[in-house]
Amino acid sequence: MKKTVIFIVISLLVFSVLIYYLESQNPLSDELGAYTSSLSNRSSEQLVNINIAAGALNDFIVEPGGLFSFNQVAGPYTVAAGFRDAPQIKNGRYENNIGGGICQVSSTLYNAILLSKLEVVERVPHQFVINSVPLGLDATVALSSTHSADLKFKNNRAYPVKISVKTAGERLTAMILGKRRDSMKVEIVVERMGRANAIVYRVTSIDGKRQSKELISKDSYKEG
Repeated sequence: MKKTVIFIVISLLVFSVLIYYLESQNPLSDELGAYTSSLSNRSSEQLVNINIAAGALNDFIVEPGGLFSFNQVAGPYTVAAGFRDAPQIKNGRYENNIGGGICQVSSTLYNAILLSKLEVVERVPHQFVINSVPLGLDATVALSSTHSADLKFKNNRAYPVKISVKTAGERLTAMILGKRRDSMKVEIVVERMGRANAIVYRVTSIDGKRQSKELISKDSYKEG
């Protein structure tokens, strides 16, 4: 009987060590949050800019407690960095500018961040209603001597997270990878107030039971 008990204990210990080893070999394997937007109406110049920004962000790791800045990782948005002149919202209207189109990358990533329950430190909405993501779920970025807007988040988890941003055909997908410790479901709810106002909530639930409803933002836009 003693031998049987000892064997079971040793087996459980070996199994626990094996699980720990496998997790340590691939600690960033779980999808924490993902979001996809359409590239169907983008110009060739915008697609170039989007792919450059996505490439800079892809596989970027944020350590526990670390602060991520979109501008620091993807910028500067210059010709020397490969960015092209393309349409974007500037000074309240659409006009060509170096890096036009990259706000779709920041907006798509913003949604993945929200779904991952990471702490948003800075996010700036567009002045005008845009079509790449739903109302209230956009995030503009800019980095110039006259105007700056950034998307920042803090890794509030106890382990690193990895950013994945890729294009495939007419789709742009941003994903946050890490180690999932629970079965919590995260949903982003947008309450539209007319055509140009939105209130955004983050709702969490476990096994169908609501755990929290968190106010994320209240945004008002100009109609173009």
